[in-house]
Amino acid sequence: MTRYHVDSEAVLAATGTANATISRVQGDIASLTSQLQSLQSSWSGSASLAFQQVLGEWKATHAHVEAQLVSLTHTLGQVAQHYAELEAQNTRLFMR
Repeated sequence: MTRYHVDSEAVLAATGTANATISRVQGDIASLTSQLQSLQSSWSGSASLAFQQVLGEWKATHAHVEAQLVSLTHTLGQVAQHYAELEAQNTRLFMR
């Protein structure tokens, strides 16, 4: 027999907290990326080209991580809602 206990309100609250954190991190990363991009005009040559390549890799990595975080928090929100709805449905079954 499968047993589980879920505090759907806690999961939903964690989703909200995670979303707020993601928003703050997005702002910080946008600021950092802007600062790093402004360095590109500071020099030229092979080191500059290597820096630009690494910055491009960073942007791709960040985009991937951000997409995963957004997906995770979206799924957590859906799970919390699903458990809350399921509990309400089960409660209604006993109230007939």
